[in-house]
Amino acid sequence: MSPANRLLSEDGLELQFQVNFLSHWLLANGLLSQQRRRRAKRNGKHSKHRNHSNGSDSSNNGCCGYQLRSGEGTRLVMLSSLTHHAGQLQWNDKQSMANYNPFTSYALSKLCNTMMAAEFQKRFDRNDSSRYGCDSAVAIHPGVVHTHLATGFFQQTGSTALPFMKHVVTPVLNALYPILMRTPDNSADSMLLAALMPADKVAGRYFHNDRLSRPNKFAEDPDRAVELWDLATELTGLQTCASLA
Repeated sequence: MSPANRLLSEDGLELQFQVNFLSHWLLANGLLSQQRRRRAKRNGKHSKHRNHSNGSDSSNNGCCGYQLRSGEGTRLVMLSSLTHHAGQLQWNDKQSMANYNPFTSYALSKLCNTMMAAEFQKRFDRNDSSRYGCDSAVAIHPGVVHTHLATGFFQQTGSTALPFMKHVVTPVLNALYPILMRTPDNSADSMLLAALMPADKVAGRYFHNDRLSRPNKFAEDPDRAVELWDLATELTGLQTCASLA
């Protein structure tokens, strides 16, 4: 998280962009593509069998036009951050080649996750749910959590900004962490809320801690979301499957 210097992955990409955003996007695409392909194949067979049996068109049962199996429909949870509000500062330099700042580079990766939750949802909605299932996507800022990841970032930032006061800054920060940060258990509860709430309540939305909220207006731009999706396909070499087109 927010390394002091610009680092590259083995693929030659800015590390935070690849680890925090691109790898998540690629994994989600791969898993969802396989799952939606299997559903389409199964539902096609199911529909043919039912039509052959009763000589009629498919009836509209369940939320997606057919009788869903228990647990049908996947919830995609994209991990965002309150810092995504600053991500637009890095938008035109996504690989931080012209200028690297640990914070804005991190913020960009979280902005990308926020945008992609909404973009995934649009692609779910415009494809036939009776074939592919009732998938939903949500982005969440789980809070500033008291973990080594967060405390390490603040210690690094404080030491960099005030190196001559490190011996003072560190104990002050250590005293403030438990007061200002959420516990991992509280953060996990927020993640579960985003994962388990009814799809019609959260689909394509943004969670801030335990409640639905509006993301930064920049994150709601549909044209930028498509631009980002296309960039991700270019960088990964992934061909978007038909069910996510």
